[in-house]
Amino acid sequence: RAESDRSLREAAEQELSLQVKINSLQESLNRETARIEQTRKDRTLAEREFKTFSEALEKEMAKLRQQDEQAKARMQEVEQRLLKLTAEAEKAETQRQRIAAEVESLQDRREEFAQAEAQLKKWNEIEKRLRGQLEELEEKHDMLRRGLPTEEATVVMFANDIIKRIDLIDALIQRYGTVNGSDAHDQLQTLRASFEDILHQHGIVEFDVPSGTEVDVDLRKRIAVVDSVPGKAKPRVTESFRSGFIYSREDGHEIILRKVEVRTSSQ
Repeated sequence: RAESDRSLREAAEQELSLQVKINSLQESLNRETARIEQTRKDRTLAEREFKTFSEALEKEMAKLRQQDEQAKARMQEVEQRLLKLTAEAEKAETQRQRIAAEVESLQDRREEFAQAEAQLKKWNEIEKRLRGQLEELEEKHDMLRRGLPTEEATVVMFANDIIKRIDLIDALIQRYGTVNGSDAHDQLQTLRASFEDILHQHGIVEFDVPSGTEVDVDLRKRIAVVDSVPGKAKPRVTESFRSGFIYSREDGHEIILRKVEVRTSSQ
């Protein structure tokens, strides 16, 4: 009987040991099953994220292609306007020369001479304005022809529109600056500052040329002389009429969006 009891105890101990091992294996199996399930979920999530990224990338590429096409269309438009303004400038020059010849032959007819001189002045002003527009378009055309990235070309186009709005605000500020009891002046100043902030965010700043500055080769690239007093001395800036704007690109190069309009004197 003692032998039988001992055998039963050993059998019970073995059964308990087996049960412990079975439980351990079951826990390991459960952990492995959970790990496999988590791996499957991670893979599904990764595939979903990859699909989302691929779709977003495709949309961005389509957007860039569209922007590139728009930039090409703008360049063609600028080229057409450049050709048109060139023809108008040549026509204005021809008419100016014709009028100048007529003025020269009217020395003895003072009244007619005065009228012709006024007409000549008018054509000179038209020619000056056309040449200013022509220079501006030539700069834009050269910028596009140099192959500016689509984003930078868009910034330049956008900045030119903002600059026009700033000019309009300046005109309104001058108009309302003399109106007593009106807060329009302050509101316009605030609006102008907001436009300046927008330009600053894109690397575009407003600049002027101090009076007394000598006009050298580098400065000529930044100014547009609208009036000058001749003389024998080196020309200097005597007055600025309208500020200029300059765009600092990420590669360190600068683009003059608009030159400073100045009066110079060589006396």
